[in-house]
Amino acid sequence: MLDQLVTVVADVFPTSHRAQLEAAWPGVRLSARRLALEVADAESRDLRYCDAVERVDYPLMARMHFGLLDLLQSKLPPDARALLRAVLAAADAGRCDTGRKLLFEIARRPDADGALARFLLFQAVRLNLYVQTWNEPRLEGWGVLAHIEQKAERVLRELLAIDELHHPDVRPLPVLIAEMLMHLTREAATLQHQMARLLPDFVDECELLSHAHAMVRALDARDAAVFRPGAGGPEPLGSQRIADRYPHHFASANAVDQRRHRARRDRGDDPPAPSGERLIDALRDASLAEGQR
Repeated sequence: MLDQLVTVVADVFPTSHRAQLEAAWPGVRLSARRLALEVADAESRDLRYCDAVERVDYPLMARMHFGLLDLLQSKLPPDARALLRAVLAAADAGRCDTGRKLLFEIARRPDADGALARFLLFQAVRLNLYVQTWNEPRLEGWGVLAHIEQKAERVLRELLAIDELHHPDVRPLPVLIAEMLMHLTREAATLQHQMARLLPDFVDECELLSHAHAMVRALDARDAAVFRPGAGGPEPLGSQRIADRYPHHFASANAVDQRRHRARRDRGDDPPAPSGERLIDALRDASLAEGQR
């Protein structure tokens, strides 16, 4: 499955980068196999993806799940930005549709490959939800995004079971993303209305969290990792847990503490300005340009 999928994906990349992709593939294949086994094990225990990634026995699932925002806030070197523009142009031209359809077909399988494909589709939905709502941190502060993430896995499985979605003329991933965006819009309005009416103190807490998320979304990846609010409030996660989630940034909990101290010393309480060089900045620019065409 993986070799077939990477062959399709490679066709989207410019010819000048295909050799690099082929050279990196053996290592990626090994990591993907390990990830597939983790996902299959989590599914066999009836664990939701959002619950499994919080457990220590699914480290690869957690690193991919929490690494998504880290990736979005990572700075892109000039050659990577040029590659991204080429890949996005290929996607706009429909050259990614074959790979997406193949991923959906694989996701219907009951084996480890199917489990991996389902988890990748789930992460693709999360990616699109964050990109589309990046300038709306209240959706994260109010917990709406987290609630939609929990619902996305169920909706994905429901759509996979619909035969019509696998018709050659249907683009299943956009259908799935559109479905989740509709859920997001509807539930955001309902939740905020109910909470404002019933729990005014909770509203204040949500607004505090929204402000914290807005601040963090303006940061580059490494600083965002040390300041991102935890699940229970505006304070960041513990330093050791941050180091475990982002080992490519921090070798130890002490390294997290040092980074946090340095960032506070250099920036103080002033709201940062986005660098404009991150993956999320490039994706937002591309989305804006597409909407103006």
